[in-house]
Amino acid sequence: SVAPVQSGDQLDVALRHAQAIASAKDAVPQHYRNNVGAVLLAQQWAEKHDIDLLTTMQCIAFIGGKPVVEATMQRALVERHGYDAIVVSATSDSATVEIRQGDTLKGSATYTMDHARAAGLANKDNWKKNAEDMLVARATTRAVRRYAPVHLVELQKQRSRGASGIRCNDLRHAAILNAREHQQVVRLAR
Repeated sequence: SVAPVQSGDQLDVALRHAQAIASAKDAVPQHYRNNVGAVLLAQQWAEKHDIDLLTTMQCIAFIGGKPVVEATMQRALVERHGYDAIVVSATSDSATVEIRQGDTLKGSATYTMDHARAAGLANKDNWKKNAEDMLVARATTRAVRRYAPVHLVELQKQRSRGASGIRCNDLRHAAILNAREHQQVVRLAR
């Protein structure tokens, strides 16, 4: 959630910090360079998930106003919530990832090169060079989204965004709340 700004001085410090990071050239990923608003969002995301900012910036991109979390980070986040994301098979043609909670299989997801071709991904350079890794990443994000969305939507925590008592119990509602958070941070950055 977005922390309330308590004073103009705190906002100035946060903006100066974000500006310094955004101007760090090759030290930060391309999508954060000269993008103070994205750096502020990354700082908020890092604080919320108790992850250092550099790791956050390497594993999270904000696209269309929402965080896109790379598969390795998704696995780490769901493990914090008592799930395991296990790669059970991986070849250059397909990958399957299971989500387990203790001894219980919650479900599995497979991603194939046929899926990648249908999505227009198979001809991209990274897919040509690292097909197996890309398939594992897609299978992971699919499995996490379907069977362990706890890191995407924190089901046990209430979030207040002007409507008390609202629980993020579905992804559509969470997307609306995340968009509101994004708008608040962008307004603060201006």
